Amino acid sequence: MDPIEIPEYKYFITSLETWLSKKGNEQQRLADAFGLHKSTISKYIRNMRKKIIPYEIQVKIAHLIGYSYFDFLMAGRSIVNGTEPPERYNFHGARNPAKMAKFCESVILIEKHAEEIYHEIFDRVDLAAKTISLVSQKNLT
Repeated sequence: MDPIEIPEYKYFITSLETWLSKKGNEQQRLADAFGLHKSTISKYIRNMRKKIIPYEIQVKIAHLIGYSYFDFLMAGRSIVNGTEPPERYNFHGARNPAKMAKFCESVILIEKHAEEIYHEIFDRVDLAAKTISLVSQKNLT
């Protein structure tokens, strides 16, 4: 399946291409915000119609540009449907990039903490299942 056939991904690409087409919104700004080399960002953008940019990267790009992921997709949908995006979806420059970078770092920390909690819960459930299994085996003998 061609990635562009997935509606949500098509909306993401449309928003990103629209943002990049505005004066002052260069790949270098994304690279700086991500702390990556411009060639890495260029590679993602060059290949985004052939290979899906990972969801986590899509979310980070939307946040770094200054939008929630949902708003970024809704702007793309408006453009794909041939309507002007509502004012809150305009791409006339990112909101405060430093503030968005800090926000993105916070989101990453929260996601990391949530993953740690998930693993801790999984380990406890696994231990409980093993304990129940041992108790059941002892009761059968």
